[in-house]
Amino acid sequence: MSANTTPVEFLISCVPCPICAKTRTTLRYQLASSHIAHRVVYTIRRCQSCGHHFACGPTDDATMALVYGQEFHKTSQQEGAATTSPVMINAHRRAAQLAAIGLHGRLLDVGAGRGYFVEAANVHFQAIGIEYSPTAAAAARAAGRTVQTGSFPEQTPLGPFEVITLWDVLAGFTDPHAAIQSAQACLVPGGHVVLTVPLVSASTSRWFGRHWPLWIPPVNLHYFTPGSLTYLLQAHGLEVITARTESKQVALDFLVRKALRAAGLRRLASHLKGIIPSWSVELNLGDIVTVYARKSPVLAP
Repeated sequence: MSANTTPVEFLISCVPCPICAKTRTTLRYQLASSHIAHRVVYTIRRCQSCGHHFACGPTDDATMALVYGQEFHKTSQQEGAATTSPVMINAHRRAAQLAAIGLHGRLLDVGAGRGYFVEAANVHFQAIGIEYSPTAAAAARAAGRTVQTGSFPEQTPLGPFEVITLWDVLAGFTDPHAAIQSAQACLVPGGHVVLTVPLVSASTSRWFGRHWPLWIPPVNLHYFTPGSLTYLLQAHGLEVITARTESKQVALDFLVRKALRAAGLRRLASHLKGIIPSWSVELNLGDIVTVYARKSPVLAP
């Protein structure tokens, strides 16, 4: 190791792309996590082959417990006590969209949080969820929603399922290949995976640079391009049917505080808690893509 090489750079210099496995990756940013009070730095690297970006840094159980503690699911964006809250509006809108294109049957929601989407989906499907956070999963069950506590894909509810959804969670998996492989295996032939992920190739990402609000490791560890996302899904026998950005409801105070944290103004964001109104606003910055992918309807011989 040379005198000018930091330990972090030395450790990750040969880390291959977690999507296409190519080893030509370049350093883009070193960012402190906005979700951990003490300074924990993650390194963002870019794959020169598929354009995928990924974060290198702590993802151990203790770190993740700090991130997904009791407060994570209590923000104005995650709390759904009222039917007019953003999370409930988005949940019912998404469930209705799935039903409108003819999807039906058993549905598994991965990363179900407090189970708001599970509740909304049960209008059209037989829906259950799995959630990493014991606190959030327990709150879901207390509200009568069927949400299992567990870490997907190590713990997978008994399938098969016609639909598996991963709303804003695939980017947080340390191994996206394992997650998609397990999801595909749990689907019936012709079943669908529906997911949302950060789109690093979006113009919004370029405009914000290192202050892009979706640089939030370890909540987001992966930042996709159309090419890296297609590669991942096709590697596990899933055909991309549609991929598009969609608007969703966002709480105004959550949006402002998230932007401040992305700009490195964590203390100011904390001071503004409870001051900015939690009005619901419609937002589509073009940097979150919704993907519908289908498993082959024919069983392999």
